[in-house]
Amino acid sequence: MIERSLFSTVHVFAENCRRKYVCSKIFLFLYICKELRERLGIDDIILILQQNRLRWYGHVLRKEDTHWVKKCMEYEVEKTKRVNCY
Repeated sequence: MIERSLFSTVHVFAENCRRKYVCSKIFLFLYICKELRERLGIDDIILILQQNRLRWYGHVLRKEDTHWVKKCMEYEVEKTKRVNCY
């Protein structure tokens, strides 16, 4: 019984150490990537995606009012009764 308890304690300790090690390496990798992007003048991917969405939104707003994409943006959904899915 003692051996099993000791084994489980050591196993939990080893697992926690492994997680801390992996997390520290991930943090270091992300930090290095951020520093490298800043040195090279490369924007973060999140910023690039946000800019692309805004560019698309501006493109749609400049469309004619009769265009189907603009109609879809202005379409209002009627209130419907909610159906339980379960």
